[in-house]
Amino acid sequence: MYPDHVDGCVAVIGDVMLDVYVHGRVDRISPEAPVPVVEVTGRSKVLGGASNVAANLASLGCHVYLFGVCGKDRAGMALKTLLSKAGIGDGLHVDLNLPTTSKTRVVAKETGQQLLRVDEEKVPHLDSLTNHLMIGFTKALESGHLGAVILSDYAKGVVTSALVAEVVRICSGLGVPVLVDPRRGMWDMYYGATVIKPNIFELRAAANDPNLDRTGDIIETARRLAVEYSIRGVLVTLGARGMILVLNGSHWKLPAMARKVFDVSGAGDTAMAVFAACICSGQSMREAARMANLAAGVVVGKQGISLITRKELADADQATVD
Repeated sequence: MYPDHVDGCVAVIGDVMLDVYVHGRVDRISPEAPVPVVEVTGRSKVLGGASNVAANLASLGCHVYLFGVCGKDRAGMALKTLLSKAGIGDGLHVDLNLPTTSKTRVVAKETGQQLLRVDEEKVPHLDSLTNHLMIGFTKALESGHLGAVILSDYAKGVVTSALVAEVVRICSGLGVPVLVDPRRGMWDMYYGATVIKPNIFELRAAANDPNLDRTGDIIETARRLAVEYSIRGVLVTLGARGMILVLNGSHWKLPAMARKVFDVSGAGDTAMAVFAACICSGQSMREAARMANLAAGVVVGKQGISLITRKELADADQATVD
C-alpha cells in the first residue's frame, strides 16, 4: 500500500515542458481547406515532461526538486508559476537563447478528441547546461536527505551521458537510487543506473529487435540488457498488458489495472513518480512496481495530463483487495 509518510526528497532531472490545452467547439469545416474550424471556449496550462513527474510526486506528498532548462519567455514564466503553486523546488536554469519547450494541443470539447498538436522546442547547448544542472544538484544534496533521483529523458537535450555518469557516481557513493525513464534506444548513456523503466517500443529499440513481443522474450531481453549496462532492475511497461519487473534475475508480471482507457498521456510519468515515492519510503521494488502499475491504471482513465492523488491510489489499492 502507499505509505502515509514519504521519507526524504526526490530530485527530478530532465526535460521540462509546458503543456497547453486549447479547448473548443467544432461544428463546421473550413471553406479554405478541408480542416475543422475550432471555436475556442477555453485554455489551460499544466506541467509536462519531467515537470509532470515532479508534479505527481508533489501531489503524493513528496518534497521535490526539479532541475532542467527553460527560456525567459511567457511559457517559462507560466512554468515557474505552476511549479511554485505545486510547492516544487525550482532548480531550472534559464537560458536567454532558448524557447521553453511547450506542446499546445487543440482539443474538441464535445468528444475530447485531439485535433492538432504544435510543439515549440530547441536543443540547448549541452556542455554549459550540464555544468549548470550539476551545480544546482550538488547544492540540493547539501540541503537535506535525498531519497531518490529520477532522470526523466524526453531526448530534448538535458539528459546527457556526462550528466548521467556524474549523477550515478555521486548517488552510488551516497546509496541513493537513480531511476531512469528513457526515450532512447542506446542505453550505454544510462550505464550504472539502479532501475530503468522502458515501454515496449523503447525496449525493442535498446535490443535492436523490432519484433520483440512474447513475454518470455521480453523478460530474457530485459535480463540481458540489465547485465550489459550494469542496471539492477528493468520495469517494462506494456500498455494494456500491464508491466513486467525484472530484478536481480527474478521477474514479476503485473496485469493492467485500467477498466477504461481514455488517454495514456502522462501515464508513464505518473508510474515513475509513484515508483520513486515508494522506494523513498523503504518499500521493496516489487511493491513499488505494483503501486506504479495501479497508478497508471488510474490516470489512463482520465482525459489529458492528470495527477494521481494519495486517495485515488489508496482507493485503487483497496479495490484490488475487495
